[in-house]
Amino acid sequence: MKKLFYILCLISSMLYGQQVVELCEGNQTTFTYSSNAGISGSYVWTVDGVDFIVNPLIYNWDTPGEYEIKLVFTSLAGCQDSVFYNVTVNDCQETTMWAPNCFTPNGDNKNEFWVPSGFNYQEEYFFIMNRWGELLFESYSLDNGWDGKVNGRDCPDGVYVYVLKWRDYKRKPYTLYGHITLLR
Repeated sequence: MKKLFYILCLISSMLYGQQVVELCEGNQTTFTYSSNAGISGSYVWTVDGVDFIVNPLIYNWDTPGEYEIKLVFTSLAGCQDSVFYNVTVNDCQETTMWAPNCFTPNGDNKNEFWVPSGFNYQEEYFFIMNRWGELLFESYSLDNGWDGKVNGRDCPDGVYVYVLKWRDYKRKPYTLYGHITLLR
């Protein structure tokens, strides 16, 4: 019996996992870590030197860096099993925006609207002007693009100017200027 108990305790294997977490909106990301040994016992999670006696562990990542999560399961018989996870917490990817340089609002249901796109942005705003600097269109959402009209009337073929402004999740402002060619 003593040999069987020893073998059961040796099953304790150190498993390693890798996770990459990105901090974006709100500069905090929450993850739930859980384990099920299938038998009764206690769970102790250790993150950055702090023990948590819970299962599952709900943890808020809020600082970039390299971390190790350790789970120690102890069965009612006294056997322990350890699992380690390496976690890399990165700042949110850089923000970026793209803006088309041409569109064709001619009623063929292809390329009917001019609208920029991007990722990791917030508080987006853009406007379109003619060559005399008159405001033709403005929007506070990338879900609302320009249809090539002003006051319900088609704008003529030509080159127009856009200004696109947004912030990243750290509230840093960005501005992009460019030209749009409208072809019917």
